[in-house]
Amino acid sequence: MRGWRHLEMLRIRFERQAQTHVALLRLACCVICLRTLIRFC
Repeated sequence: MRGWRHLEMLRIRFERQAQTHVALLRLACCVICLRTLIRFC
């Protein structure tokens, strides 16, 4: 049972890392878009 618990913790940690990565990518895209809009307006 201990092994399964460890795998579950790894899966949860990986999912959090993936969510953080996606959030940072979205934030970066927003910053790039805003800078582009400001430059052309």
